[in-house]
Amino acid sequence: IRHFTEMLEIHHETITPYSHEENAIVERVNREILRYLSAILLQNNIATDNWVFYLPFKQRIINATPHQAIGMSPAELLFANNIQLDRGIFLPSISETQVLSMNDWIKEMYNRQENLLEVAQKIQQNIRTQRQQKFEKQHQHKSNNVNDIEINDFILHKNQNKKDKLQCNWTGPFKVVSIEGSTYKIQDLITQKMKRVHVSTIKLFNDELCDPVAEASKDKKQYIVEQILEAIPPKTGQAAKNYRFKVKWLGYDDIEDITIEPYANLKRNVIFHNFLRDNNLQNLIPREYSSE
Repeated sequence: IRHFTEMLEIHHETITPYSHEENAIVERVNREILRYLSAILLQNNIATDNWVFYLPFKQRIINATPHQAIGMSPAELLFANNIQLDRGIFLPSISETQVLSMNDWIKEMYNRQENLLEVAQKIQQNIRTQRQQKFEKQHQHKSNNVNDIEINDFILHKNQNKKDKLQCNWTGPFKVVSIEGSTYKIQDLITQKMKRVHVSTIKLFNDELCDPVAEASKDKKQYIVEQILEAIPPKTGQAAKNYRFKVKWLGYDDIEDITIEPYANLKRNVIFHNFLRDNNLQNLIPREYSSE
């Protein structure tokens, strides 16, 4: 590694082992990698265990995406715009017919890199100025969007049970049911279950282009009960909790999509509780939900 860095005139800095705070630039890139991987896995409902198969896609995205601070992609800057990673993906590759000698090619590459570096430095300086102005403006007019959250708004709740780094930092969305000081009572859009959370663990869900229920369903990887159609009594001598129920799921209108679910799969669902009350089966509602 030492010979390689000396050949490319790279300044290699070492840090104390297991002290990632000293390696801020690398850790920032790692965070960006995790962000892209999480988005890919979540959008396509892929298990986080399969992240390794999607890492090359993320590598190409980072290398081919223009960076705001330099105005071009890392591949363009490193290879003097001589290599385009997007070439041939959407459009056919264009073969270059010009043949240069090695000396001419090196000179052209050197000139390209010099020009690109000059442009990148100017863009970087402009970006720094803009960021400083934006920071000063935000500091003068700082506001906390939590103060804007009202009853019936949709919010995201901080994921306090992350099992791995690829899981999202926020869960939901949830619906705000009531506000008592710094305590918010929120409702799960899938199970309809209520819980109380502190104001410091929530933020406003303000994506107007997304259906909150659909996003919550994707977050929990669950289907949404639209209607309980029928109760199927247990056999003689069996306990009442052996009831089974015909369920129609939201977004699935075909008869073939109606399923028969056991009591255990539905006992925490509010729509199920309403069905039990309407059919004189309220004794099947779990005790913790009987007062709702």
